[in-house]
Amino acid sequence: MNILPGWIRFIEPEKGFAVPLIIQFLLLEIAVDSLKLASLNTPGSLGMSLSVVGALILGEFAIKTEWFVPETILYIAIVTMVMTGCDKAPVNGKLDGMWKMTGMEIKHTGEIREPERIFFCIELHSIEVSDKGGNAGTFIGHMEKRGNKMMVERFVDGTGVLEDDERLKPFGMNRLKTDFNIEHVTDNRLVLSSDYARLSFKRF
Repeated sequence: MNILPGWIRFIEPEKGFAVPLIIQFLLLEIAVDSLKLASLNTPGSLGMSLSVVGALILGEFAIKTEWFVPETILYIAIVTMVMTGCDKAPVNGKLDGMWKMTGMEIKHTGEIREPERIFFCIELHSIEVSDKGGNAGTFIGHMEKRGNKMMVERFVDGTGVLEDDERLKPFGMNRLKTDFNIEHVTDNRLVLSSDYARLSFKRF
């Protein structure tokens, strides 16, 4: 029995389908969410390209195997584009995202360091600093941005609140509360400066 009124029946699939439509939509929603997660964990320069290629390959494969009909893929694509267009802009503008440290200048000594795998991840009012290539660990702290200033404090790790500021020195901080000047921020580059160090980053 057809429950759709005549004026909207054009959205119905013309051919038969082996998998119920509701199951097709659920599976496609899971696939879209998986592609979004994959793009978030991929460097920015590759994320968009890989997402598009992955979607095209999966869509073609799904239609050929007759798991899905073209209409359901089209409708999910339209909904995804509409929802993406409604996403809010990042709270901190270009500052939000994952940054890989490329240089550290200790101001009072003039020492220049080139960290191998130090990362800052900034999102909303939180910051995660992580040493992926050594034993400095990972800490999550509170972050406030006001104009071209950024303040970080109240770091914690798996054992509780961080109380030893020496453990933050590998990340270019010598206090449990640090005020940074945002000297430069673009889509790909970031420079932070405090009274202790000047830190350079590239977006990851």
